[in-house]
Amino acid sequence: MPDDEKELTHIRNFGNSAHIDAGKTTTTEAMLYLAGRIRAVGTVHEGTAKMDFMDQEQERGITIQSLRVLDGAIIILDGKKGVEAQTETV
Repeated sequence: MPDDEKELTHIRNFGNSAHIDAGKTTTTEAMLYLAGRIRAVGTVHEGTAKMDFMDQEQERGITIQSLRVLDGAIIILDGKKGVEAQTETV
């Protein structure tokens, strides 16, 4: 369905949440690529991630944008570090 035909009732807003360096941006980039919304998966360390478009995000290698209105969230846990102290807060 073309973008101009989508009804607001069919759109859901969700976000990825995790500790620092757990893979939020990488996972989001992969999801957008698989959904056909971006042409290539960027990386945080190379500064090519589409999600991290602000200068401060690219310089610091972190995502700064705040997510205020979500219909749902995906919590990403680092497989190597496991559940960290603030996981429930996140």
